[in-house]
Amino acid sequence: MPTIFKRPRSPYHVIRYLDRNGRLREQSSRVTDRRRAEAIGTEIEDRERAIREGRISPAELEASVAATRPIEEHVEAHLAADRRRRLHARHLAVKAMDLRRFFEGERIERIGQIEPKAIRRHLERLVEEEGLSARTANRVRATILRFLAWAVEDRRLAAHPCPGRAIAKRNEEIDRRRCRRSFTESELERLFAATAGTDRGDAYKLAFFTGLRRSELAKLRWSDVHLDADGPYLRLRAEATKAKKTAEIPLASPAVEILERLAEIRVDPTVPVLRSMPTVHRLYRDLADAGIQAVEGRRAVPDASGEILDFHALRRSLATILAARGASPLHVKRLMRHASIETTDRHYVGLRLFDLGRELDRLGPLGLPTKVPTSPALDRARSCSTMRATGSGDDNASRSEAALVARLGDDLRDVASKRAKGLEPSTFSLEDCALRVDSSGNRAVRRGTANESANVGARQAAVERLLGLLAELPNESIEALVAVASSMRPATPARRSSARA
Repeated sequence: MPTIFKRPRSPYHVIRYLDRNGRLREQSSRVTDRRRAEAIGTEIEDRERAIREGRISPAELEASVAATRPIEEHVEAHLAADRRRRLHARHLAVKAMDLRRFFEGERIERIGQIEPKAIRRHLERLVEEEGLSARTANRVRATILRFLAWAVEDRRLAAHPCPGRAIAKRNEEIDRRRCRRSFTESELERLFAATAGTDRGDAYKLAFFTGLRRSELAKLRWSDVHLDADGPYLRLRAEATKAKKTAEIPLASPAVEILERLAEIRVDPTVPVLRSMPTVHRLYRDLADAGIQAVEGRRAVPDASGEILDFHALRRSLATILAARGASPLHVKRLMRHASIETTDRHYVGLRLFDLGRELDRLGPLGLPTKVPTSPALDRARSCSTMRATGSGDDNASRSEAALVARLGDDLRDVASKRAKGLEPSTFSLEDCALRVDSSGNRAVRRGTANESANVGARQAAVERLLGLLAELPNESIEALVAVASSMRPATPARRSSARA
């Protein structure tokens, strides 16, 4: 039984009780009526005794207390936690709207009333009755599930009411309302030409050549720009990026020229690089003036494929053009600052059918061998191979190149013939070994003569294959291989005998 008493000069009763660890605690009842204070003390002591005896966990206790609070109190606490994470104000406003819309539509007044059936019913109403897209429904789904996960972490719920995949995502590919495409190179040139000499033109060029998002470009300060380094780059602050992480981005030559020109006017490191950022509707008008995309009022008119261009398409265009020109997927991912390469491949590298069709041209006519590219060093190797066979020519470098080709051709020929016999690399040395008995009856090992009758046609095919592989190497690599081969000399018989000794 808790002890109830008053302190001097205080109108409230104090409750003294044993906590879950068996320690004596004191707590103000915040009431002046003794009977009410006794009821509060009894309730507190019963909860602490239940935890002490293992009949309830602390998380369940806190969840039971939180279950009595109104749902709006939990929403405000969740938004306050997101503000401490420095999320964007627009993101927080959309999250608050989605949560309150769900709770009002399902008439949820307590956090314990949330269940998977109510979430599925709300999402179906958004799609079927209100006509929202699958992407919007998935956004609402993610918002609700994130709120529930936070409630479990903050001990406002004892367990997540929607574990695993209780609420399935909707397929966004079959219900796309806003399809973004990439700029072509000619469209970029027309846009840059139509806005040349304006702040909007500088913003468009920097957005493309740096790959920054619109919000990141608006927050870019002169303290983030480093033009005096050996390789000019941008060092983005964590609070200015979408992922809230610092990042360094190399600068292309056109971006360096723009920043150097602007740096002559604006030298304060704390001010933004761009004085103003064009709005999306201003971009639509610029695209219409350049004859790239039509506009109706304040909205862009989709093309025949149902796709449009917007400000984020400038960032996507950088990844697409780099991929079309043969950039490494890993490098494109790093430049886009994506956590997963799947995001880069799915949403940003918008290679067109035209770009993929050019790759099929590498096949050449069916039934005919494709032309192997040549290099000067490879041509000299071919000519030296001919001189070696005919005994003509006295150029040392040419002989070295021919010797390299011949030596590698022999190796390829030997490997091919041995694999044809079913031998593995670890058993190549057993092919030419045979056991015989000499005149004295002793067992001895003699070398076979299988390689003495080598197939000339197979050797020539191996040499041609080697030439094709060497054609893909740069001239410097071929010259280095030739230099290494020329420095190698076969061992003399004296060296062989000394080595055996």
